[in-house]
Amino acid sequence: MVRVGTAKMQMDNVPRVLVTGACGFLGGHLCRRFGVESYDVVGTTRSDCAVPSKLKTVRLDLCDHTSVSAAVENTRPQIIVHAAAVCRPDVCEERPSLAFAVNVLGTKALASAARSFGARFVFVSSDFVFDGDEGPYSESDLPEPKSVYGHTKLEAEKIVQKHVLNYAIIRLSLLFGMGTIKHMSMSDHLITALSSGQGVTAHTDEYRTPLHVSDAVDGIIRLALSDHSGVVVHLAGDERLSRYSFAYRLQSHLRASNAQIIGTRIDEGLGRAYRGKECTLDCTKAHLLLGFKPQSIEKGLRRTIAEWRGTS
Repeated sequence: MVRVGTAKMQMDNVPRVLVTGACGFLGGHLCRRFGVESYDVVGTTRSDCAVPSKLKTVRLDLCDHTSVSAAVENTRPQIIVHAAAVCRPDVCEERPSLAFAVNVLGTKALASAARSFGARFVFVSSDFVFDGDEGPYSESDLPEPKSVYGHTKLEAEKIVQKHVLNYAIIRLSLLFGMGTIKHMSMSDHLITALSSGQGVTAHTDEYRTPLHVSDAVDGIIRLALSDHSGVVVHLAGDERLSRYSFAYRLQSHLRASNAQIIGTRIDEGLGRAYRGKECTLDCTKAHLLLGFKPQSIEKGLRRTIAEWRGTS
């Protein structure tokens, strides 16, 4: 059942939003933003984890389809934002059965429940649905994943399109920003290592369009609350950067000059999952459809470091 501090009826004209993955990096930020903006938000959790004290939560295990349908039936949301996933590409390569069970079959169970209860379904996908050979990719480009993670995300997209009447799919680029207690972000790992003088390795030939998590949340909420249905939208930063350049810029803002950043190439085998050299996204559609305007990389890095220093 939903955990509610004090039981209260759903507010008139305020949609109830169910966000999966409340303990995760993106899901946690989504729950906080929906809460700040006074929406009736419920976050799903699979186990005990740190969430905001005022957040209503419901247990949901994507591998247990009975718990999926029960969570939707108990909360009766008007909108479901599905952000939970096995989202680390290397983990997906190591445990493909788990990745398929969570990312594909779990999404199918949730999408079916959304349709049964008439909820709008916003599915969070990834730039990994592309091969990363010839970016930047627009929504009209043909997905060709080359990793287990990418394949599971693309299969989940197809399921959402088949099983849900009112849906929107968002493909995100590489996210950065302050993580959660349970899920450190990519930038958290870099800051922790660089600030302690440890060396880090980063690809010099893997280009992405990094996006601060607050901008991702803004775009997702804009689309979730809109009337746009049956759409696929890309959300990414405006600047193309290699992972090495991203780490170097972060180091400059952190003023951790004593730490070494070691440049490597994709073909040197850093990580199990396939990574394309040009896995960048074109966000023209999001600009036109949603008025989406992400902050600059520099501003996002300053914000990330300021938040980290406030909690370190």
